[in-house]
Amino acid sequence: ENEQDLATSSQMGPPKTSPENIKRGIIEGLEIAEQMLKEADTSEEDNAFSNGNDLSGKGGAFWTYTIGLVGKPSAGKSTFFNAASAFSKQRGVSEGTSEWGGASVAAHPFTTIDPNIGYCLVPAPLGSCPEDEMGSLKHTYGSTHGRDPDGQRLLPILLKDVAGLVPGAYQGRGKGNRFLNDLCDATVLVHVVDASGTADAQGNTTGDSALTNPVDDIQWIRAELVEWVYGNLMAKWDTITRKGRKKLSGMFSGYGQSQAMTGRVFYAIEKYLEDRYQIDRAFDMIETWDEADAHRLVSAFLGKFPHDHNFVYCSRFLVFVLTN
Repeated sequence: ENEQDLATSSQMGPPKTSPENIKRGIIEGLEIAEQMLKEADTSEEDNAFSNGNDLSGKGGAFWTYTIGLVGKPSAGKSTFFNAASAFSKQRGVSEGTSEWGGASVAAHPFTTIDPNIGYCLVPAPLGSCPEDEMGSLKHTYGSTHGRDPDGQRLLPILLKDVAGLVPGAYQGRGKGNRFLNDLCDATVLVHVVDASGTADAQGNTTGDSALTNPVDDIQWIRAELVEWVYGNLMAKWDTITRKGRKKLSGMFSGYGQSQAMTGRVFYAIEKYLEDRYQIDRAFDMIETWDEADAHRLVSAFLGKFPHDHNFVYCSRFLVFVLTN
């Protein structure tokens, strides 16, 4: 029985490959995401409202969106949450009560354990509302949540502040799996980075004498997210290889992404592989993939992660740098 279990476990996941090939796959995923971003910037058909949870009904169609805040402990996520949310509620209060207020903030790691959930108001992208073609007259149209100074409708977006991640979170360190799973319903992730560099990876204050590099935080947080999603795929890899593209699409739809968005990522990867390696219809040959192929997919799905910009929108990731 033990030998059978060992044989079964050895077959789980795609064939092994070198760390260098895995790194190459992750970098290629970033290149694919960057190309998607460029194409989205020039496409009139693609806008921020093509992705989200569809709650269409007989009365019309609308979508809900969730922004997940990620980062190491003591990076300023709850501070940002309080500043950005129109109202907020600390989860974990006793049932039947109505205790409203900002997220708890303190100068020590893991002030947040249960996610803080609130709403922020953001302007609708230009061209996404029917009155946008009316120019200055669009102010005459009603808007439930008001308009910004440029006249764009303000829309409520769910904002979720989860507990800080530490290195090894995807392996369960610091209750990392629990905190990462709190992000599953997020349509987009915002990485809040403390640019002061006065806290280590565990969120402990280091002071000015032992400053950390915020760029390192950006890199290892993204690596944690890549390995988290990758590990979730590996747990279902046998089923994915048998059922193919449809099962894989369903897995990614579980991360707050529409099937349309997932389909665009798949198409971009296939186009990239065809152009660079002359591999045709890669998603029809998932059973031949190795670890680098799977990492390329996850990296492209998470989107462009910048090293040299404070703000970069992507398919699923945004970096927001805070200074003290």
